[in-house]
Amino acid sequence: MTVRERFDRVIAQIESEIKKYKSAPEIAEKVANENAISERDLSTVILFFTGKTLLQYIKDRQINVSCERLQNSDKKAKEVIQDAIRISGLSDHPTFCKKFKKTFGMTPAEACAKKDYSLLAARLTWNGISNIEVSERMNE
Repeated sequence: MTVRERFDRVIAQIESEIKKYKSAPEIAEKVANENAISERDLSTVILFFTGKTLLQYIKDRQINVSCERLQNSDKKAKEVIQDAIRISGLSDHPTFCKKFKKTFGMTPAEACAKKDYSLLAARLTWNGISNIEVSERMNE
């Protein structure tokens, strides 16, 4: 398996685990174990490519996936928000709303109504990382 394939597999696993309503530490542990790499080494790789630790990356993706869920659902806002809270890995409605508003500048209910997909950060992919970025980071 190439480095690229392994990297994409790790990111896909993180995305998959987020949708299973797991906490960021649970996701980090499971993905690291399934890829025979320590959480610390995996975090170093993610930090290199994103500027974020593994847990920060997972938490950011959780809140983004919850926003996607809010914007892509035809269910009532209250039902969707409950699902989004579970995906986000946050403990309760007030905590979720505070983090959501801090991240996106609007409440979850406003996001449900607005359907503004420009809010969402793109999922990390190997193709999304330019060779120039990697070269620059390696020379730092």
